[in-house]
Amino acid sequence: MFQYLKDEVPLLKGIAHFTGKDFLPAGTNTLELEDKACPFCKHNDCFRIKLDPDTGDGLLYRCFSCSETGNDTVQFYSTLFNVAKPKEAAELVAKEFGLTLPEVSSNIHQEIFEVAARYYHQNLLSSKEHLLHDDRGYTPLRYQIEVRKHSQDILEKECVGWSDDGFQDYMDSLGYREDHLLACGLLVKNTEGKIRSFFGSGAFIYPHFVDGKVSHFTQKTPDRIKGVKYQLRNEHRLNGYRLYGQDDIEQHTKIFIVEGENDRLTLKEFVRGKAAVIAIIGQISRQQLDWINLKLKSKVNVYTIFD
Repeated sequence: MFQYLKDEVPLLKGIAHFTGKDFLPAGTNTLELEDKACPFCKHNDCFRIKLDPDTGDGLLYRCFSCSETGNDTVQFYSTLFNVAKPKEAAELVAKEFGLTLPEVSSNIHQEIFEVAARYYHQNLLSSKEHLLHDDRGYTPLRYQIEVRKHSQDILEKECVGWSDDGFQDYMDSLGYREDHLLACGLLVKNTEGKIRSFFGSGAFIYPHFVDGKVSHFTQKTPDRIKGVKYQLRNEHRLNGYRLYGQDDIEQHTKIFIVEGENDRLTLKEFVRGKAAVIAIIGQISRQQLDWINLKLKSKVNVYTIFD
């Protein structure tokens, strides 16, 4: 749904339509609105739109006064008109432009996430691809065990996966529709309109669970390839997902909060079920803080362990 709208209503088209204003050059590959005001805070000379130098399309908008930022029309509309739910904003944008959104039910979305998690996990267990580390070659599974020091048991319990070039063909062979996979975020379109898997080949895939159901995915590349998006967009998450490992939080009176996937897996094995270990994945957000405060009981010890 969201990728479809991003393709059909590019950022420049959306901003021009919903503000009723044209653009002026504001530097190399940068535009501003003709009245030079931010559509959100109304301050002058602070709202900029960064362009893709190859296509001329809008890549990102940002206000250097109120700090509002985003990269698509739905997000712009949502902030401009105070529409809190991304799906509702998407439906309103589609209606404004006379578009019919591809439909994907929550049941299909969940089913696709579960199938994808199993596919990537099986890849981890069976892949013969070799990764180089300190001049030694490792299969993805041996890399996780020998370099990252995770046991196979924890990798299987957490359904950690490995991405290759076969996901799209595999899902097609099972009869899953391309528009559904796009709506779930597991397929994306590049700037040339070519459809590809969201997770590029050669990354470790981490399904995140809520109530035992796959609700989100993140990825880590062994060599930290620049420009790789490390997690699905917020609107593709299911079941009220907030944190990696959040299912554990109500079962313990001792909670460790760490930063990333490997931190959580390592510490989870160390505490051996005697404490909850949850990961924020990057910088902690206000939504995560609010969720933690809501879930914590009165007699809970919380420990934060960050780099």
